[in-house]
Amino acid sequence: MSDILSALSGSPFASQAWRLQNIYAIKPKSGPVCKFKPNEAQRMYYNRMWYCNHILKARQMGFSTLISIDNLDALLFRPGTIAGIIDNTEDDAKKKLQIVKRAYEYLDDPKVHPDTWKFGAWLKKQVAMKASASEIKFSNGSEIYCGVSLRGGTLQRLHVSELGKTAAFSPAKAAEINSGALNTIEPGQIINIESTHEGGRTGLHYQKLRAAMKRVGQELTEIDFQFHFYPWFLMREYKLDYPHIKVRPEIVRYFDELSRELGRTFTHGQMLWYDRKQEQQGFAMLKEFPSTPGEAYQAIVEGAIYGTQIAALRARGGVAEWPLDPFAPLYTAWDIGSSDHTAIWLVQMTAAGPLFVDHYQANMQYAAHYADVVRGWEAQYGRKVASHLLPHDAAAVIRGTVQNYTALLEECGLRNLTVVPRTRDKWLTIGNMRALLPQCRFHARLDVEEEDMNGEVKMTPLAMLEAYRTKETAAGGEIREAPLHDETSHTADAAGYFADAWKLGLLNVHTEGRVKPAATRRW
Repeated sequence: MSDILSALSGSPFASQAWRLQNIYAIKPKSGPVCKFKPNEAQRMYYNRMWYCNHILKARQMGFSTLISIDNLDALLFRPGTIAGIIDNTEDDAKKKLQIVKRAYEYLDDPKVHPDTWKFGAWLKKQVAMKASASEIKFSNGSEIYCGVSLRGGTLQRLHVSELGKTAAFSPAKAAEINSGALNTIEPGQIINIESTHEGGRTGLHYQKLRAAMKRVGQELTEIDFQFHFYPWFLMREYKLDYPHIKVRPEIVRYFDELSRELGRTFTHGQMLWYDRKQEQQGFAMLKEFPSTPGEAYQAIVEGAIYGTQIAALRARGGVAEWPLDPFAPLYTAWDIGSSDHTAIWLVQMTAAGPLFVDHYQANMQYAAHYADVVRGWEAQYGRKVASHLLPHDAAAVIRGTVQNYTALLEECGLRNLTVVPRTRDKWLTIGNMRALLPQCRFHARLDVEEEDMNGEVKMTPLAMLEAYRTKETAAGGEIREAPLHDETSHTADAAGYFADAWKLGLLNVHTEGRVKPAATRRW
């Protein structure tokens, strides 16, 4: 016990829980600096805190504030405590540090703390502060500093904010945080990760959340992360008290289903607030104000090329245990990428539209391997593939050989090979896929997660389509959006080639009433 805590023994000031509610100040979203009073979500979190904590949250619930105040308390009352703050940007990290600095500065303000300011003045004499924009040092040997990634040294407390955004848009930086900053914490010390989620069911943030969720209800070690989820409806201010204003019917249906799922009821004010926010936010509501963890994972990735279409597909029940049509033909659609990365979709063209049946992706494999995969599908589903739709580069001679990929597949016994002509612009292919997606269905197996040999979750085929996104590129003095080439792009490109084939009329559908592309100009 520190000398200060020994001196306070027997008084309310000796209780950390009491101190957090009585001696610290914050700057709220509106209004002047005031005494910090934890809200319901903050209280719930404080009472459930473990050594390592991972919070999946809705927007503006105050967890950064609570964690900052909690860290300040440790810095003041536990001499020699070293703490770190990591955020997506330097400016955001400095804002979190400012919360700590402000709370200290107002300890002895009689207007904010009419009952405790004298104690605050005494405490500031015992522990002096020296602050800069990125670091605060205290006279008792404690210090706290901030940045976008902290490596080196040993921390007793680490606050990581918005790891979801960092993992989605700066995966290398997220990996640095994981291997660097998180390893500065010894077992038994405190890590708080708090973030909304971005990136769908992909990336480091999703991997860490899923690992924590798997341990819910189990005994945790000091280095296991405890999963915390705090939905928007825990916030009392998230309501609109206008009982005479009706909630949209689709929102009423949403809450009927949510009530059955969660076993709780919602007030008209909560439903009206959600109605208006959803009207403003659209599909972003799933990211900013999720009601369940699953909703957060379904949120559209920023820059997602097919995000809106697949979100609508999910909403209309387009992912299910769809049976095969006994008469409609099967197709495979391929992408043959760099380093021999290959992705293949198995698709059935039915009267109701394309049914995506199965998927395979691998790299560094011979053509015979993929031919075996196709034959395995034919045996599994009891029919031959009508046509194999190959990208334009399948007709190009492979470097160092005198053959192209089409010839290699023919040697492996595949027939009915169709090379899909290249579009003049990749965005035309994307446009074709966007036009086709409202007619598509996906078998549920394409949305089932599996783990690799290291226990990490592999992206599902549908998750790859959802996560396929753009990046900014500089060309001719202009900033343009271009599809990002990453682990999702091969699967997305293969689906795009199917859409191109559909648009060009290359799908030989021999039964009546089949889906046909709109009569628009071809490239």
